[in-house]
Amino acid sequence: MKFFLPATFAFLLAYGQPDTLWTRVFDAGQSNDYGYMVQQTFDGGFIICCSAERMLSSDIYLIRIDEYGDTVWTSVFGADSVNHGYAVRQTPDSGYVIAGCGGSYMAPDIYLAKTDTGGNTLWTKHYTGFGDDRAKYLHHTYDGGYIITGYTAAMAGGPADLFLMHTNSQGDSSWFTVYGGAGDEQGQCVQQTPDSGYIVVGWTESYGAGESDFWISKHNSNGDTVWTKVYGDSLSEQGWSVCCTSDSSYVMVGMTESVGAGDADLWILKTDADGDTVWTKTYGGVYNDYGRSIEETHDGGYIIAGHTYSFGAGYYDMWLIRTDSLGDSLWSITLGGGGHDYCYSVQQTSDLGFIASGSTDSFGSINRDVFVVRLETEAGVVEKTISSERQSSIRYTTILSGPSAITNR
Repeated sequence: MKFFLPATFAFLLAYGQPDTLWTRVFDAGQSNDYGYMVQQTFDGGFIICCSAERMLSSDIYLIRIDEYGDTVWTSVFGADSVNHGYAVRQTPDSGYVIAGCGGSYMAPDIYLAKTDTGGNTLWTKHYTGFGDDRAKYLHHTYDGGYIITGYTAAMAGGPADLFLMHTNSQGDSSWFTVYGGAGDEQGQCVQQTPDSGYIVVGWTESYGAGESDFWISKHNSNGDTVWTKVYGDSLSEQGWSVCCTSDSSYVMVGMTESVGAGDADLWILKTDADGDTVWTKTYGGVYNDYGRSIEETHDGGYIIAGHTYSFGAGYYDMWLIRTDSLGDSLWSITLGGGGHDYCYSVQQTSDLGFIASGSTDSFGSINRDVFVVRLETEAGVVEKTISSERQSSIRYTTILSGPSAITNR
């Protein structure tokens, strides 16, 4: 039986747990809205990459907010029938680059867009296949370009194959490689490694022991495979996020149905530089619990974001877990109401607090809305804080009205 608390926000108490500084809910209108990635900007504010999804169409939204969560501007990208935005990065010129998909409802293409500092479009790129092709994640590379992963149905290897693509700073492809077998493969996250290669995490249905398995692959600077590792057992495992650690290893998060306490559990894996297991941890209860984002913290530990059905106030709740360098929990927090609240992205902020983004149908409109939460600096860590007079609980914003500037592609 799930444990329900009467408060709007339910907390799993542990030493060092930070307080919530502010929360924001953003509504794009008659759509289901998802905040797939949040990143801190050079000036201490934040950029959120969002999708506004309808029955047969969708748009990408960038929402620019200041450090207090107040909207600076929003931009919408919706020239195609289907546009989904999954990742955003601020560029050295203080603009932004977006990765996702765009095109027809039945066969969207890999989509990249570059904006200026105000969210106005500078260029867009479509990489066309013959089926459902999506860029799920991108990151800067040392040469000033971008590394991108996702999945493509353009090849004959299977229903969908994992791809890895490098572009220059203008979004022009330098190389494009595809990996997969007879089943479904997806890439969900990629990072550049210190040797100028790349580490990719996702999942595979073609290889391994179960229905799907955690798939990790290391590639050189040209995208050629150095090694691959498959982790899993008889049921389903999925990898969602990877980061390169300060000790030249890799730490990943996803979910497992084969081990743990419940139907699905959040799964953390630490490997060495060759992909061999150093340790693994599972977190969860008797129901479904998922990990979607992981980042190394300033002290060599980790902050993990996902959502849980086992704990919290409603159905699914946002779930943040802070661990030490061995993956042992220091504190965890669930955030949400009586509905479904999901978390897809987390980052430690410059004041040593945390910012997370996802979606909610507990607060806001009758549809699903973008949900953003900022946490204060952890208890016991001395760092600057935001004036309490600017703090608030949940603030609901309709991003298609008011002072926000909307620009169309």
